[in-house]
Amino acid sequence: MTGVQTCALPICFLVFRFSINVVLEITEAAPQRLEFRAIRGNMRSMRGEWRIGKTVSGILLEYSAELEPSFWVPPLIGPAVMRRDIAAQIGGVVREIERRQAALAPSSDMSQEK
Repeated sequence: MTGVQTCALPICFLVFRFSINVVLEITEAAPQRLEFRAIRGNMRSMRGEWRIGKTVSGILLEYSAELEPSFWVPPLIGPAVMRRDIAAQIGGVVREIERRQAALAPSSDMSQEK
């Protein structure tokens, strides 16, 4: 299944502020993978994937991407700041997944009432 999603990711460090604004084409290879690529926006090139797998202790969520902005990025700090901000966004995704999973889990109080 393929779809289109508009995304904006603000990046800030000291006096440097820029934003990744793209329209992504997303291809779902359920249930293990989502692939994406920018089809419009301020990235010269942006493509990557999310992979989901099982481990002994739970679920493994992997993200990989290649980004080439069409705007100036400070060469020494820009890539590190982009990695940091993208990692923070991914952390938010993980927290939301965990929150939703906890909401689906049966409450231990309710299971003991019987």
